Amino acid sequence: MQYVQRAIATRAIPELYTQYGRWWGSNPARKRQEEIDLVCTNATDILCGECKWQNQPVEPSVLRPLQERAALIAHGRRVHLAIFAKQGFTPALQQVADRQVRLITLADMVS
Repeated sequence: MQYVQRAIATRAIPELYTQYGRWWGSNPARKRQEEIDLVCTNATDILCGECKWQNQPVEPSVLRPLQERAALIAHGRRVHLAIFAKQGFTPALQQVADRQVRLITLADMVS
């Protein structure tokens, strides 16, 4: 949350979010509970983030579940996604990440 707030202050993230938190809820399609590590919202936009603090680069398999979970709570808002990673990202994930997916490393967060 602190990284997003700093990024908004420096305009690295152009959207101004007014609410920050986490989300837990049910996924009716999968009939199970889901979680989103970071959710930032305003009236028109929603940023959903996944945090991976593992000792290897994050794979593309993380992206699809985040997209599905974000769709559960978007409610007509523009969806922006972020993946935060201690050890960075595989080249495969870097290739499939589009403009709506911010890939943020530990180095990004502490700089």
